[in-house]
Amino acid sequence: TVTADVLVRDMWNLELHKFGEAVEDTADQAKQENKMEITLKKIANEWATVDFQFEPHKGNEEVQVMKIQDEKVEMLEEHQVQVQNMFASRFLSTFETEVLFWQKSLSNVSEVSALLSEVQRSWAFLENLF
Repeated sequence: TVTADVLVRDMWNLELHKFGEAVEDTADQAKQENKMEITLKKIANEWATVDFQFEPHKGNEEVQVMKIQDEKVEMLEEHQVQVQNMFASRFLSTFETEVLFWQKSLSNVSEVSALLSEVQRSWAFLENLF
């Protein structure tokens, strides 16, 4: 176990210098997996607080329209790209379930927002006709 008390002598006694390439590969994998883990935690934390906003339609408090803030749409697109890039990583297997979850979840948010926007746009157009 590596702790703050590990000395260079201890590392030498483990004879890790004889397995330089394997140690380097393991360290690289750990670094990349840590990066993915941090990104997934960031995505989870940021989406934990996202809500749709309600605004009165044409000043009428009885009729509310839903929308997602522009900066949240940008964040959605950014996170979708980050999750998509994780699928290209050879270190995906460790986090595959969580990455799949976020791919589906972000895709659902994107699709629902687009459909909601289209329905509200059509409704607003038809409202003027009647």
